[in-house]
Order: sequence, then structure tokens, then C-alpha cells
Amino acid sequence: TCSDCLDGWYCDVDTCVERAYVFIALWSTNGAFGGALAADVVCDQQASDAKLNGQYVAIVTDSDYPDLRERLNIPNEIFTTRDSRVAFDLDDLLDGSIAHDIDADADGNLIIGRPPTYVESLPVWTGTNSNGTNSGDHCRDWTVSAIFSNGSQGIAGATDSTWIASRSLATCEQQAAVYCIRTFDTRQ
Repeated sequence: TCSDCLDGWYCDVDTCVERAYVFIALWSTNGAFGGALAADVVCDQQASDAKLNGQYVAIVTDSDYPDLRERLNIPNEIFTTRDSRVAFDLDDLLDGSIAHDIDADADGNLIIGRPPTYVESLPVWTGTNSNGTNSGDHCRDWTVSAIFSNGSQGIAGATDSTWIASRSLATCEQQAAVYCIRTFDTRQ
């Protein structure tokens, strides 16, 4: 029964189901962070340090990984590490809006909130359109940190499509964070 669900699980029609958590990595980097797989290592390490179960990857696309739907398998509900529901599954996550902003790090520490204690928003590298496909702007596959190259960013703190795809490009020397999310198998 659902009264027996372990921490990090939720009840779905009298069945305990493991949650997929999403968080902001405590990692500010320019656009030359080395690609999706390099960002995955950071995400997985921060999740492991926070004692989150499973495999965590970055919500970024590049030439090698042009579509988040091919990269991720998230059949379960997606929550912040503060237990706020963000989306019902991957399709809901990539439908143009999310139910709650991604506002915390892997340990559940609030990052996004009301100033002056917290910041209202934070740029995050994604290289992604709101539907999860590669925007084509990814700092040359996340290898360039120069002013003459651009990368797509999202805005942590937003719940409309700008959470993953803001309407303006950033030059690659700028600093931004990345989102990390649990995936339930390796589609990489």
C-alpha cells in the first residue's frame, strides 16, 4: 500500500513509484563545459553526493545528443528536490510549460526565490528548444567560450517555455548553470 512508500517514492493508484528528481547543479560554467556527457558527470556526482538514487544527466543537447526524448527515459512524475511536482512525465516536461519552477540544488537547498535572500532567476545552458530538440546554438557543441559564439539558455525560476528555451541567445563566455534530471535507463 502507499503508506509503505519509501522516501523519494510517491503513490500512484495504490502503487509506490520512484520519483524522478530535477535540480540546478551547483556549477557555474561558460559555454565550453565539454558537451552533454561532461555535464552528465557533474550531474551524476552532485546527485550521488546528495544521496539521490539513480542516474542523473544534464538537460542539454548538442550535435551528438540532438533530442532530449532520445536521450532521456522518464516515465514517472518529476519533482524538485523540495518535493514540488514539475511535470507528470517527460512529455509533460517538454510541452511548453512546467507546473513548478526548478528552484533547488541536489540537496534540496532553495536557490530560486524572493530577493534579497535568493535570486529570482538564474541562466542555465540547454542548447534546447522548448520541445526538447537541439536549438543549433550550443557554443559549438559546448567547446567554445568566446564572445563570437552563442548558446541557448533557459531561465531557472520560470514555468513557461523559457524555463528551457529563453527567447534570447547568450554569448558563450557568459557563466550559467545546468539542470540535472534523473533518467531511468541509459539511452545515451
